[in-house]
Amino acid sequence: MRQSKPVSVLLVEDEPADARRIQICLRQFKEILFEVVRAGPPGETPKRTIASRSRDMSFEVTWVTTLTETLQKQTEFHFDILVLDLSLLDAQGLSPFARPDKPQALYQLSC
Repeated sequence: MRQSKPVSVLLVEDEPADARRIQICLRQFKEILFEVVRAGPPGETPKRTIASRSRDMSFEVTWVTTLTETLQKQTEFHFDILVLDLSLLDAQGLSPFARPDKPQALYQLSC
């Protein structure tokens, strides 16, 4: 089985307990089961199986606690995903990340 490249995550969270919880969720992500339907030749019934999301998926997490550190890391590395606490001590909301020259998909999650 081919090992895929880790998904690089920049985790911006100033509460250590929350940062640990998010990292645990990312480690457990690949264990979540879902149904896979594989179509066969015409006339054959599709085969249904239960599988994990991706047995070889992994996340490489870089954890920072401030907006200043976040902006520095973004100049040094490319991250596939940014997980952002919207109430940091040195910033509020998404406005520091608005980039009209670089469209981004933003999803807000709450627990």
